Amino acid sequence: MSTFASSYWLLVHRYRFIRYALPVFIVHCSLFIVHSAALAQGIGNAPYSALGVGETFSGGFAVNQMMGGSGVAASNGIYINNLNPALLARNRNVTFEVGLLGQLKRLNDGTQRQQTAGGNLNYLTLGLPINRRWTASIGLQPYSYVDYEIRETKPISGSIYYADYTYKGNGGLSRVALNNGFSIGKSLYAGISASYLFGNINRQAISRLRLFDAAQDYQISLQNRVNYHDLTFKGGLAWRQKLREKLFLNLAGTADFGTDIRAEQIRSYEVLDVSDQLIPGTLPDTVNRDTNGSVRLAPTYRVGLSLESPFKFTFNADLAWHRGSKFRSFGNTGNLDEKLRDSYTVSVGAEYTPNILAATGYWKHVPYRLGFSYGKTPYSVNGQQPNEWSVSTGMSLPLSRGGLSDLNLAFTYGQRGAAGGGLIQEQYGRFLMGFTFNDRWFQRLVID
Repeated sequence: MSTFASSYWLLVHRYRFIRYALPVFIVHCSLFIVHSAALAQGIGNAPYSALGVGETFSGGFAVNQMMGGSGVAASNGIYINNLNPALLARNRNVTFEVGLLGQLKRLNDGTQRQQTAGGNLNYLTLGLPINRRWTASIGLQPYSYVDYEIRETKPISGSIYYADYTYKGNGGLSRVALNNGFSIGKSLYAGISASYLFGNINRQAISRLRLFDAAQDYQISLQNRVNYHDLTFKGGLAWRQKLREKLFLNLAGTADFGTDIRAEQIRSYEVLDVSDQLIPGTLPDTVNRDTNGSVRLAPTYRVGLSLESPFKFTFNADLAWHRGSKFRSFGNTGNLDEKLRDSYTVSVGAEYTPNILAATGYWKHVPYRLGFSYGKTPYSVNGQQPNEWSVSTGMSLPLSRGGLSDLNLAFTYGQRGAAGGGLIQEQYGRFLMGFTFNDRWFQRLVID
């Protein structure tokens, strides 16, 4: 065993407070991050978040993100599979997971370039076995975020004047989810997830009219704020078949049902001069409030399979289909102005552990993972739907000899869209650091 690994094991096992106080410390830090996330959910400038309810986060935890986002059919009972609630039934220990996400992004529209960075809480969840056939979990995750600023200059139709247009957006949605997984017989699993979505999205359009005399220039500001709050549901199934000794085939599918969620829209209108003062004779903060509205979220379906040799290797392949054309924004009954279309993502991934039962050698216990994804995004810009691809890798560093608690490190590099033609190319690098803690609670000691 290397000097680093020997020192690591000595630290973990000799100083027991690290094993028990560290999870408590992580929980307190996570609560602080949750408070911060309510103020700023984004992970950097995202021009495509101007559409729909913004850029959506991956539902997968660290292990899935290491493998290209795949794994709807894979679970080994140590990590919580947040892609498919049915597979919770394979988790027989109390499990706590938390993940922090950071991103660096480079934007290119063919003429201009920009770099941006951000970070956020990615997930926080606690899984609890209820009985031998039922496991539940409760968790908090960002659902989507909006963070963009777009500027352009165009001539005013029918006149000799020009106008500068600025479009801004910020905010996002979060969700608290209660998930339940059930074991039905020897090979079949079923699950249901109920999530409460909440949050708000602010969008602002500012047009500044440029006249011959700059002192006469003025700007019109339109602000639109939508508050969201409602329940959504997701169902999942999984089937596990033994092919031979220590080799299993898993098939699974999930349906994230499209649903109408309650929303409240508040719109305001202002006419300002170049120094941001109200133009005499105009109404300050003219407000229009619509209290009874809804937004229809688009459904997503996912199917997948995995070939698994427990704690040795796993191969995953998933297909996700997002019905973006079913989305309806506040007050809209048709999809003509939504600029969202149906899309798909294909993802594959692999996991390999050299020898989890090895008596010596720390790195033999480490699961290594690799993944790839490719798909078409739901965004429609000038009649085009940008493609997106990514490669990912990562590993789980055991925090105990039993391998039930880990430090998860994942990295993803990807690209979306193309530069020019009204599209924006995004190149991004994402780093995820997560913790998984497993323990047995509520068990009565028996002395023989």
